[in-house]
Amino acid sequence: MQYGDLCCVYVGKRPMIVLNNVEMAKEALVQNGTVFSGRPHVPLIEWVTKGYGIVAVTYGHAWKQQRRFALHTLRNFGLGKKSVEERVAEEARCLITEMLKHEGKALDPMYPIMNAVSNIICSIIFGDRFDNEDKRFAKLLEILNENIRLSGSAVGLVFNLVPFIRHFPGPQQKILQNANALTGFIREVMEDHKKTLDSENLRDFIDAYLVEISKTVQYGDLCCVYVGRRPLIILNNIKMVKEAFVQNGIVFSGRPYIPVIDWVTNGYGILAVTYGHAWKQQRRFALHTLRNFGLGKKSVEERVAEEARCLITEMLKHE
Repeated sequence: MQYGDLCCVYVGKRPMIVLNNVEMAKEALVQNGTVFSGRPHVPLIEWVTKGYGIVAVTYGHAWKQQRRFALHTLRNFGLGKKSVEERVAEEARCLITEMLKHEGKALDPMYPIMNAVSNIICSIIFGDRFDNEDKRFAKLLEILNENIRLSGSAVGLVFNLVPFIRHFPGPQQKILQNANALTGFIREVMEDHKKTLDSENLRDFIDAYLVEISKTVQYGDLCCVYVGRRPLIILNNIKMVKEAFVQNGIVFSGRPYIPVIDWVTNGYGILAVTYGHAWKQQRRFALHTLRNFGLGKKSVEERVAEEARCLITEMLKHE
């Protein structure tokens, strides 16, 4: 049985588009990469990350800013250059040394290789590698693996179908506990970096991020408040509001994810849905059609005037 190059399947209530053709996949993900850069809303990831990050968050203005900063910073630290090759070579030597300790005896290579790959990332993010005997590093890798395993199990599937179970005890609480432990570790590293930060001599990705934060923090015309766990940006300046919603209207056209609206509308509509390709198509069609029916022309004025007369007549009935 064959369903063609393009088909749609439902996972619960969520429609998924399947591309069964290499050329079609290339057209969608390479030629139109920006259009298809969005990520579906995954309740489990949203719950754990609180909407922050790059890899699994919804495509939008914040995502573009994070990605632009990450690529720029990683290039400065040698992404695609010999400086990263040197770190990989160093880690490869450490991996070989670790394996030679077993003197030909059988071993499970998964953990040494995983440690080596993780250390390459850590050397860029944290500025240093961790020793294989470091208990804290081993614990971090353990909880990461556990979260990956739990997220891909029945627990993750059920959570994404019924997010309400986050209020009940169960394996899903372990996922959040592990994520909080990882966040706590990163916070500790960031606090240590703040104490020795030198903006003229950046050591790693965290240093660069801290400097960038210091440049953008402002509590005057622009500030951020939290409603529960949801961050809200407040613009207290007319010029800034005009710049955001008029000069950069498309960039700021997104809407926050609101579970009750998504539940009622099934993700369809214009006013309250997340900005994306479907939203742009709907908006373009709506504006084009409404203009054809007189939006901004005298024909609409006549309808408004007629309705105003009916309103006055209705009010006069009450004397």
